[in-house]
Amino acid sequence: MWVQLIVISLATIIYLYYRIYSECESRRVRKEYVVIVSILLILQSGLRNYSVGEDTYSYLMQFIYTDTQSWSSVFRGFVDVYIDGEGKDPGYPFFVKVCQLVLREYSAYLLLVAFIFFTSFGHFVYRNTRQMRDVLIIVVLYQALFYDFFSITGIRQVLAVSFTLWGFQYIKERKLLKFMLLMLPAISLHLSSLVFVPFYFIGNIKSSRMFLVCSLVLFPILVLWSKHIVEFIVSPLASTGYASYSQFDFETDGALGFALFFVMFILLSLLFYRGVRYHVTDSHFIYNALSVALVFTPLTWVDPSFMRLVQYFSIFMLLMLPSLIDFSSRSAIVRIILYLICMFFLVVYIVIGDREYKFVWQTMEIPDSYLSLNI
Repeated sequence: MWVQLIVISLATIIYLYYRIYSECESRRVRKEYVVIVSILLILQSGLRNYSVGEDTYSYLMQFIYTDTQSWSSVFRGFVDVYIDGEGKDPGYPFFVKVCQLVLREYSAYLLLVAFIFFTSFGHFVYRNTRQMRDVLIIVVLYQALFYDFFSITGIRQVLAVSFTLWGFQYIKERKLLKFMLLMLPAISLHLSSLVFVPFYFIGNIKSSRMFLVCSLVLFPILVLWSKHIVEFIVSPLASTGYASYSQFDFETDGALGFALFFVMFILLSLLFYRGVRYHVTDSHFIYNALSVALVFTPLTWVDPSFMRLVQYFSIFMLLMLPSLIDFSSRSAIVRIILYLICMFFLVVYIVIGDREYKFVWQTMEIPDSYLSLNI
């Protein structure tokens, strides 16, 4: 928790510095600010202790194991997965093996992974924001809702998402070939990124309000039929390492807290739809991404692991929140008050979560539950 608050505090101080000492808020100034906060996020993620996060230590074990593998064994993994139908995600051992040509320490590897993700994240934020204040509220919302996953958890999917964030720009520019060239390595790193491929077409739906309304109407129905939907999704994967997702042995009510918050967020997005669509040219892409995220959310009632699918699209909440605040009122004072209220409640949420963090140079006992290689 304390490191999250430090990151938010530093991001706020730097924002206030630019506001006070910069003559104007230009694209250059906003770009500098995005670079600085991206560096803060890289250090926060890359310098974590191996026991921080659900599977950081397990990835260490895989890092060590991959170092013992021969190159022929790594390449054989592609044949095993894509021809023989055994195993999963052969691109990740290949990525690790390439990194180990230069990086021998796991901490350096974590820093590299953080650099790759937050470089794409910074580009994603810079290209889809209008002012520094937007970047600041995005950092706070990220720390509240997305820090647990992208900063300290699944390395394979974090790498895959970095490709989808770069690919979003090609979706907007309608460059299919470049988009697919990015998606191929993403899919080899984590098969779940395959769900982002149809977004090249779905994202361009112009009637995004109708799409969003339909998603809201379908939401309770999808909750009731979630097990059947999961069976349909995982049945083609029965021979792969993802077959376990079809085993409905979880006692879960889904990501109930997230689902309630997300539905409320969707309703607010609909409330200010006209203002956002009028002022933000590409907002239909964001609305459509939120619609897809809402459709996938009921799958978490079957297996919490399906939050992995939601994350590819729910991350677009980061782009929507500043727009909701900006166009909620014509009064600048009211908008500033709303920014401060949002930041306050998000910080309170972080404090209540009280997530433990230690740096790599600090000692911490590794619980037995972290030693599983089932990642």
